[in-house]
Amino acid sequence: MDLQFFVFAATLLVTGIVTGYAAGLFGIGGGSIMVPVLYFVFQFLGVPEDIIMQCAVILCSNYCRIAPFCSDASSTRRR
Repeated sequence: MDLQFFVFAATLLVTGIVTGYAAGLFGIGGGSIMVPVLYFVFQFLGVPEDIIMQCAVILCSNYCRIAPFCSDASSTRRR
């Protein structure tokens, strides 16, 4: 695989960890932190300007689709 792919994946992983921690620390929704951070990360990585915001929003919306199911499964196991 290409080195650029690993740099992209590692950057997204670190971005997710940092913004998740910040969202938990400040008690606000992760999307309000994640979208602006992803915008600047994608700019830094050289993603074309015309699709940066769409990529940032779609990554966050995909998380919003998965998170409720994970939370439900976690709370069901605790009962």
